Amino acid sequence: MAKTLQSAVETLERDKAQLQSRVHSLEQRLMGAQASEEGDKELPPSGDAALEQLREEKEFAEGQINFLNSVIVDLQRKNEELKIKLKKLALSEFNGNDGTDGECAPADHLRAPLVITIKTAPGPPAHLTHHIVV
Repeated sequence: MAKTLQSAVETLERDKAQLQSRVHSLEQRLMGAQASEEGDKELPPSGDAALEQLREEKEFAEGQINFLNSVIVDLQRKNEELKIKLKKLALSEFNGNDGTDGECAPADHLRAPLVITIKTAPGPPAHLTHHIVV
């Protein structure tokens, strides 16, 4: 599960880098369009539409970057939570606990019965055997 999250984070980071480069490219085109607009006040109407389209593409790309950033942060948080949970389980296993931390009681049918044999004082053999589930 952690590897899946890690690969998702890496994919999202690559997408983010591509989108940032696209935003940078769009900003450069926008700056060039604005500079030519200032140099030539008689820009044809299609130039305004192109400029508006560039602005929309830039806003869209920035929105995607923000979304990917939030997804990356969320996946990293989940990855850390899973790592902590894994460490807790490993420690409880090492310490001989059942690893549940009181979250749920293990099923009684999975436990092996403990057999205790009690011998009485010397004399006739009288054995008491009790089965106790621990």
